[in-house]
Amino acid sequence: MDVRYQFFISSTFEDLREERQQVIQAVLELGHIPVGMEIFPSAEEAPWDVIRQTIKDSDYYIVLSAGRYGNVFPDGVSFTEREFDLASELKIPITGFIHATPLDLPKAKREDEPQQRRRLSSFHDKIRHRYVRTWSTTEDLGLQASKAIIHATRNHPRTGWVRADQARSTADLARIEELRAEIDELNKKLEDANSEQQQLQDLIRSTVLAEEDISPDLLAQGSDEITFPISYTLDGKKYREDIRFTWDECIAAIGPDLYGRMHWRDFQGRYAFESSLNPLLRRHFSGPQEAKTLRYDRGDIERLMFQFKQLGIIMIGTADNGSTGWTLTPGGEAHVTKLLVRLKEPGKGRKARSKTTSE
Repeated sequence: MDVRYQFFISSTFEDLREERQQVIQAVLELGHIPVGMEIFPSAEEAPWDVIRQTIKDSDYYIVLSAGRYGNVFPDGVSFTEREFDLASELKIPITGFIHATPLDLPKAKREDEPQQRRRLSSFHDKIRHRYVRTWSTTEDLGLQASKAIIHATRNHPRTGWVRADQARSTADLARIEELRAEIDELNKKLEDANSEQQQLQDLIRSTVLAEEDISPDLLAQGSDEITFPISYTLDGKKYREDIRFTWDECIAAIGPDLYGRMHWRDFQGRYAFESSLNPLLRRHFSGPQEAKTLRYDRGDIERLMFQFKQLGIIMIGTADNGSTGWTLTPGGEAHVTKLLVRLKEPGKGRKARSKTTSE
């Protein structure tokens, strides 16, 4: 479909008439729709409600600023800056154009009042945080505007306008909006998950209790039992069971996976060593064997790791490539080795076997 985009052109008016015409011409030549002060009943005195609605209906926003700050609202903010702030709030793609040497402009096109000059300078700083270009002549501005319009429509495609005979059905448009809302929601969840993971990383690195705050002798460990709640579904019904095993059984199960390796959570929030924890859970599970999947809370896994960390068995390590994750401490390696190795049984050494053979 032949999509045409609406560009709102914002600036002071009288001092930038020629410049506005250059930008309007660039928009028209590229087949799009320019809107701005020219369509309002009175260029610099249009009701704010009209301006606001026009900006909301636009796909892109272009701001021109040179040596004048322009007419202001009672709070001292100019119409141009208020329009810029609204476009930012609505997340409309913004392209800015600032005059290269505003102090060299004729007096009629410059601010004389110090406070207005300060406000203009502050506004220019705000624009520079966006995609911004500078210009010196109106012809230069026209060329820059054409390039910027092509860049904006190519890199930030928007809804735009189409002919009625090419338009999608109302149902299609409604579905598109639903999908956009779903994407926004998923992006928000992803941001929250990333923030949560970063907070946990910071907490893991900083939360280590000193011995005077809690002695290791007071911590559950070794043959002390862990109560680990799990849930499962069978025949459409959900069940819950508290599985019990010792701390040594737990570290003996997951320790080999942590030996000389770094483990961090994947995008689903799971640690790789959890696959070695599942057989331990299944061994102590008293429910029906038909229950295929035993589920547990992520927080219970984190509590296990913090306990082993405070016991000095695991720590946050850094691999050669700079990645970080859980790994065994030297003491933890010794402890896991002690749990897993088997001592030779009396009377079953090499000499005993040789004697039996000779007989």
